[in-house]
Amino acid sequence: MLIQTQNKLEAVSHPLITQMYLKKDFGAPFSRRNEDVLVIETGFPVDESDPKSFNTCLADLLNDLPSLQAQAEARVGPFDRIDIRTAH
Repeated sequence: MLIQTQNKLEAVSHPLITQMYLKKDFGAPFSRRNEDVLVIETGFPVDESDPKSFNTCLADLLNDLPSLQAQAEARVGPFDRIDIRTAH
């Protein structure tokens, strides 16, 4: 089960990201383990006539991910994993 917290990261910006926030993932029911998850929602300007445009945008985002992770951790502290959600 995922529960969204109010930790929206508006101070961290990237041209391919529409929203970034922190969630808690409590895993299976009755599990004592939980994870802090950084969720990145993308807004790729995909060109439907170019099938490689999605891959290009994703590669650009993945190249910038270490920097984005460092910026996010500086604002909200450490987290356990990153989920990337695409609109495509």
